[in-house]
Amino acid sequence: MNKDKIDSLIDIWLDTVSRTEVGWPKESMLAKFMMYRGSFQDTKQSSGLEKFLDKQIKTHAKFGDIHVALHELDESKALAIIAKRYYRGLNAHNKTYTNKDRASKIGQRLRQFENNVSKAYSAISKTLELLEKRQNIS
Repeated sequence: MNKDKIDSLIDIWLDTVSRTEVGWPKESMLAKFMMYRGSFQDTKQSSGLEKFLDKQIKTHAKFGDIHVALHELDESKALAIIAKRYYRGLNAHNKTYTNKDRASKIGQRLRQFENNVSKAYSAISKTLELLEKRQNIS
């Protein structure tokens, strides 16, 4: 699966999650992502967000696929690839975001960030291909 398709799916995920207002304080998208992953992994009790996302998975297949693929990643890789898509355009100083800026925003070194993005693309591609094969078998 090519990077453009993965980028498009991550954009769908970001758009869907950013429209979700289920009790989250006004924090950054990455903080929301970290909070969601933590609450999802640490408790068996469903939060309002988890119920909403379960509904989204059923109604938006593309969201469901990328949601599963992102969950399969280590947190550092997931944060890196999400930051790559989230921090686009101009920063507060009216300059285009660079990978160095993105890495800084999520607390990674530049080389670490770029390595995590590369590994994330590879892992997401494998997961999405597996999901596609499963859908074709069904």
